Amino acid sequence: MAEVVSRQAATRRWVLAAVVALLGMVPFWGAVRHGYSRFDDMPMLGTTAYHGLGPEQLSWMFTTVHMGHYQPLAWVTFAIEWTLCGELRADVSHAVNIVVHGVNAALVFVLATMLIGRARPELPRWAVEVGAAGAALLFAVHPLRVESVAWVTERRDVLSLLFYLLAVMWYLRANDEGVGKTERGRRMLGVWLFFVLSLLSKAWGMTFFLVLLVIDWYPLRRVPWPGRAWLSAPARKVLMEKLPFAVVGVVWAVVAGMAASSYPGTSKKLVEWGVDDRVFQAVYGLAFYWWKTVWPTGLSVLYELPRELKVTELRVLAALGTVLVGVAAAVALRRKWPAVPAALAAFAVIVSPVLGLFQSGIQLVADRYSYLSMIAPVVALGGWMAVWMSRRTVAARWGMAGCVVVLAGVLSALTVRQTSYWREDVELFGHAMASGQDGPILRVYYGKQLDRVGRPEEAVRHFQRAIELAPDYGEAWFALGNACKASKQIDEAKRAYERAIALLPDSWRADQAMGLLLAEELDDLEGALAYFKSAVEKIEGKEHWAFQPGPYMTLASALYDLGDVAGARQALEIALQFRETHELAKSGLRKIGAGR
Repeated sequence: MAEVVSRQAATRRWVLAAVVALLGMVPFWGAVRHGYSRFDDMPMLGTTAYHGLGPEQLSWMFTTVHMGHYQPLAWVTFAIEWTLCGELRADVSHAVNIVVHGVNAALVFVLATMLIGRARPELPRWAVEVGAAGAALLFAVHPLRVESVAWVTERRDVLSLLFYLLAVMWYLRANDEGVGKTERGRRMLGVWLFFVLSLLSKAWGMTFFLVLLVIDWYPLRRVPWPGRAWLSAPARKVLMEKLPFAVVGVVWAVVAGMAASSYPGTSKKLVEWGVDDRVFQAVYGLAFYWWKTVWPTGLSVLYELPRELKVTELRVLAALGTVLVGVAAAVALRRKWPAVPAALAAFAVIVSPVLGLFQSGIQLVADRYSYLSMIAPVVALGGWMAVWMSRRTVAARWGMAGCVVVLAGVLSALTVRQTSYWREDVELFGHAMASGQDGPILRVYYGKQLDRVGRPEEAVRHFQRAIELAPDYGEAWFALGNACKASKQIDEAKRAYERAIALLPDSWRADQAMGLLLAEELDDLEGALAYFKSAVEKIEGKEHWAFQPGPYMTLASALYDLGDVAGARQALEIALQFRETHELAKSGLRKIGAGR
């Protein structure tokens, strides 16, 4: 009889996990019909270096920091896609993201049952599973998940979370009652395996050791509430056990920082983004993810980092109040409801690397940063639902289940709509503007997409507005120059390119564009040659984040047209060494009689 009951319970868990996974995928499935976004997808996946699974490609995947990210396992998945399909297909890429997200939803359910069961062993198993399933479903269909799932480039999010969840689950299994020393050692090896795989997908697991300490406090109760008791021998043993995880986390933090700093304009210096700005940004971020979880409207692809943050701003004051309330609740409830401080602590620890204290990127906050960090509060919510349902009548339980279903339906509808904005970049950035977001970077991105679809007048207005907001923003001047050139406003294009040359971190692009403008529109080859030489000088001998050998080709063409065959041949010989220009360089060398 006991065996039958056990089998039925296992079947119930499998069914609930499958239902959560499938329902978690449904709101995002429309993304399968989307293409690749020009907002990172195309630049990120445009390289051919990951096309294949040979030693050369794998070496590149595990050593590159392309566009400021170290994500070798994410690259491996894209390489597998390319190998199986013979090309990279947007529908397959989106489907992979969605399916992995569905698996993650099921794992959140399983993890929640493990944590709630250990925290409240007196609860009926059905209550634990129903509470965990409800919370996992709400997590899976929430609109804040859209950015991580519908944006192909964020494959690293869903992949990293997959391994992160498995690492925590194996840690809980390693600390089950009655587990022997040998078996515990084997299970801890599993923790290490999944922990490293998570880091190889994305670096946000760097604070994993602190999350384990929170779990050690509650629900495992291996260490007491912080105090003198932390100096006891058992507590010291638990703390020392986390030291290797901490060391690896620090190493990965350094790797992530170096990767981000390799991308010009990403990492902010203290003179650009002061200590007070970083503190206010961190406070705002801590509150933002809670606000948007409770009221998920006005979501945007970009919440642009402002020029400064002031404590007198309403949003900063509101965030400060939210954080203070959270801290007060954590302290007040630490004995009666220890799940509350544990969930708040885990959330803060997980999200801390992306709060802006070590600012990296153009964003103040980002929806995708909630993908991992909000799981701890989700588990706490599941625990509360389990306790509530175990103490109520059957009718009340069905009422609670109905509320969860209705709420999941509302969130799913919002997620479907939010996913639809990712169908086309014009719509995506237009929605961001309509949501009340603004800033020079957002204006430039939006303007570029408007220009691409044949709305140049609107694009120029956005570029000009971006320059008004940030006169020293080189990318806005560069975009304005391109738009003016396309509309044959040659003098305006020249002025914009000159400003871009002076302001862009990677100003070789503006040199290249100015040279082409002079050669194509004004037939000034001598003037163009000077700019082509400048572009080559700026990239030569440097490992540039956006290095393209194209300037060697334009330099060779100008030299050849001006009669310098030897100089043209030398430039083509260099271009021949790069995959992107190999065939063009070979053709050029044949043309000038080099015999290649």
